[in-house]
Amino acid sequence: MKKKRRCKRNPGRWRLLLLILPAAVLAAITWGYFSGEDSELPDQKITDRQKTKSNPGSQTDTLEREGVVQEPIPDETEMIEEHQIRGIVAIDPGHQGSWVDMSESEPNAPGSDIMKMKATTGTQGRFTGINEYELNLDISLMLAQELEKRGYQTVLTRTDNDTAISNAERAVLANESGADFMIRIHANGSEDAGVNGALAMAPGADNPYVGNLSDLSTELARDILDAYCNATGMVNQGVLSENTMTGINWSQIPVMILEMGFMTNELDDTRMADATFREQMVRGIADGVDIYYTKHPSSVAEMTGESSPELDSLAGTIRDQYLDARKGMGEKWAVKIQDLTYGKSTGINSDTQMHAASVIKLFIMATVYDRVYDPPSADSGIYFPEAYEGELEELVGSMIMVSDNESANTIVERLGGGSFENGMAVVNAYCKENGYSQTSMGRRFLGSNANGDNYTSANDCTSLVSAIYEGTCVNAEVSAKMLEYMKNQTRLNKIPAGIASTEVVTANKTGELSDGQLGFVENDVCIVWGAGRDYILCIFSDELNGGNSAAIEAISGISGIVYETLK
Repeated sequence: MKKKRRCKRNPGRWRLLLLILPAAVLAAITWGYFSGEDSELPDQKITDRQKTKSNPGSQTDTLEREGVVQEPIPDETEMIEEHQIRGIVAIDPGHQGSWVDMSESEPNAPGSDIMKMKATTGTQGRFTGINEYELNLDISLMLAQELEKRGYQTVLTRTDNDTAISNAERAVLANESGADFMIRIHANGSEDAGVNGALAMAPGADNPYVGNLSDLSTELARDILDAYCNATGMVNQGVLSENTMTGINWSQIPVMILEMGFMTNELDDTRMADATFREQMVRGIADGVDIYYTKHPSSVAEMTGESSPELDSLAGTIRDQYLDARKGMGEKWAVKIQDLTYGKSTGINSDTQMHAASVIKLFIMATVYDRVYDPPSADSGIYFPEAYEGELEELVGSMIMVSDNESANTIVERLGGGSFENGMAVVNAYCKENGYSQTSMGRRFLGSNANGDNYTSANDCTSLVSAIYEGTCVNAEVSAKMLEYMKNQTRLNKIPAGIASTEVVTANKTGELSDGQLGFVENDVCIVWGAGRDYILCIFSDELNGGNSAAIEAISGISGIVYETLK
């Protein structure tokens, strides 16, 4: 028997290209007679950073043309960290010191004729005497530390009380920072000292400027408010729709305001002044961030420890040209690029579990060869009954080359001795044994199961395909056979379609879902030879609101960028 090398993953350490951006914070919103519109970014104080000119047509340029003076946002400074980043969070500590003159006006929204004060100083603790701008900053700095401990990068709109930054400028800073969303930290006030509790604000669907951000912003607001109230015991006043705040109307990313409590209420005011209680406040907000990210993973590029500046730049280009816009539509995307020639790789959401669709058939194929043809032990071997000699190979070929679902269902059922459930368990056991932790089967193809679905990740898929390419999946002979099936794939309208060359060789497997019951998905994983460098490109897309055809076009476009870079 040939010596086998199992398909093992090599996770490595994550290396991330962090974007260190200028500090500045969210403007404050107050309640009752204390409310004076949320103030945002005044002229930002930038220290120890280079300043750059604004780009024509950018939000920064628009603000300047409309008479709002803003110091340019500096270039991104690259810093390499030895851990995986989970996302980028913009934090806006509302208001600034009372001595900072923010009385000038700015447009309430892009193109709006309504002018509002750039910012206000906020309210004050009726019983503690603490200023809101001080409370907001202290909580924001603590929150940044807590989120960074949890693996996030943070962007603060201000880090002191002297910063002059208006409400519009705060939103623009967050937009241009690469952040996934913005949390605006505020405290409330009311003429009625008996009113207490926390509430959140988000743009409504009828907001003429950012109505498209309403759903995600409201979800973010609800996640953070609920977690905050659970951690602190604050009364939950719910999420309000707000369409008049400058800091919301200038946003291009999901945005919410957290009113942490009423500084005019004795209980809220004294609790928010307590150091121990502030830790609970911060922990609650961070818990809400965690909850939101579990549902909406960040599209920030996750650079592995095996990455390179070239691949880092490539991932950034993909995000800027394609993924940010798709994410803004509520879609989920993941990309993994592995340079097989130089052993480098990079990913965007590549360890995020997503609907596999027919890409899961690659793992079924690997399971077949591992369990039926070359089992790792006598106990794990499986007898596969054939109606005629060569039937199994015929089924595998049909499953991979034309993505035939009945062939796949037949294989899984026979792996389970006539039980599809047992067959799925065999596939799942294989994935677990070989380190494909995000991959699992939960339903029959074109079938439904309320308790499960078929999942994988770009990392898992790339790892399996890499093992096939290297001849280490089960053994070299089996790997060559699997590779040949992939080379004869008939569905070539995604990654292969984006390669502007007839000289390259591709081996790929697609996956797609296009009905309301099972979802809207477009996936492809492909090995490319003859492009100067051999490489693997894996692209997953899920929850497609822009339609399957648009996703196919985007996958092809991303493929073209990768090919032009690595050829």
